Amino acid sequence: MDPVKAQEEVMVVPREYFFNKFDYFEGFKPAMHFTDSSGLTVDVEKFEYKEASRKILSAATYLTRGQCEEDTNYLQIIPYICVFHAGRVFYVQRGGEASEKRLHGKISIGMGGHLNREDELYVWPNRGAVISHSCERNIILNGAIRELDEETQINGNFNITYAGMINHDCDPVNEVHLGIVFFAKLWENGRIFPRELEKISGHGLNYTHILSDSKHEGTLEMWSKSIIDSLKNMDKNESYA
Repeated sequence: MDPVKAQEEVMVVPREYFFNKFDYFEGFKPAMHFTDSSGLTVDVEKFEYKEASRKILSAATYLTRGQCEEDTNYLQIIPYICVFHAGRVFYVQRGGEASEKRLHGKISIGMGGHLNREDELYVWPNRGAVISHSCERNIILNGAIRELDEETQINGNFNITYAGMINHDCDPVNEVHLGIVFFAKLWENGRIFPRELEKISGHGLNYTHILSDSKHEGTLEMWSKSIIDSLKNMDKNESYA
C-alpha cells in the first residue's frame, strides 16, 4: 500500500460487535422499505436507516488503513452510492489508470470510499444541484454525498434513498469492508458525468438488465453485481430509486 494511504485514518467497527447487532448476511441486504406494503415506505426507510446508523456509529472508531487493511477483526465502513436516471443506472468501466489493478476493466454502478473524521462536517458545495433525502443526515450519508461529488459532476436535482448494506466474506479484500448503500434518483432533465476520465475506459447510463446480461458476464464489480442481482430477484423494475 502507498505509504500516504497507509497513514489515512478511516472509520471502522469491530466485526464481532456488528454481527451481534445485525443478523449475518452475505452479499447485498436490501433495505426493508423495498418490500414494504404498508403505504408508509418513507417512514420505514427513516426508521431503518436511523437505527442501522445509530448501531454502527455507537461502536465506530478510527484506525489507519495500514492497521486495519488486513485485520479481519474490523469492518471498514464504505458509503456506496448508485445514481439512477430515466429508468437507467449510471456506470463507469475502470481503465488502466484506476488506482486498484484488480478493478481494471470492471464495470461499477456505484461510487464509494472510506469515511474520514472530516466527513462529519462535510457540506455539499451545491454546484447547481439540490439534494433531498428522507434519511437522517449524518457522517455516513455525508461520506456518500462527498464520494458522489468527487467522482461525478451532476447538473440537476436529486433525491437520496437508503438502500441497504453489503458484506462479502469471499476474499481478503472484501472481508474487511462493509458497504452502506444509497440510491440517488436524478430528476428529469438532469445530467451526470464522471470527473476522472483518465481513470476510466467508458461510462454512461444503461438498464440494469443489460449490464447483467451474458455479454457483460464477468465484467461487473462484485458489489455492483450483488446489487443488480438482488434487485432482479425482487422483481423490481428500473424505477426503484
